[in-house]
Amino acid sequence: HGSFDQHVPDGNILPSEKGSSIGAAVLSSVTVPSYQARTVTFSLAWACPELRFASGKTYH
Repeated sequence: HGSFDQHVPDGNILPSEKGSSIGAAVLSSVTVPSYQARTVTFSLAWACPELRFASGKTYH
């Protein structure tokens, strides 16, 4: 939840562990030279007005 621990550079997606709850994440790799700036734009949407995790936390 909130980390990229399962991201692998070759682009393969690892399956979740049995019994685990799944969140979502987006990731981009970009090189930014010294004293420069880069923009990475994401557009993400889903129909999930309330998300409940096994820990008891609820996000809207």
